[in-house]
Amino acid sequence: MAHTTNVTCVCDLEVSNANEYEALEEVIKMIEKKYELSNKVSIIIKETVTTTSFGCGVNYERKIAK
Repeated sequence: MAHTTNVTCVCDLEVSNANEYEALEEVIKMIEKKYELSNKVSIIIKETVTTTSFGCGVNYERKIAK
């Protein structure tokens, strides 16, 4: 029986060979895509929350074209 589990967490993503803005663009592209981790398990990144060196958070919403 398949079911969905929602996990809310803070993670640190490392993007190689990209500056701050390029790295953020790559992470934003990952939102709402399905990634297969194994035959039975997949993940979908639902949102990103970024912070600045001053500690302020900004939510970036991605508009999905239909």
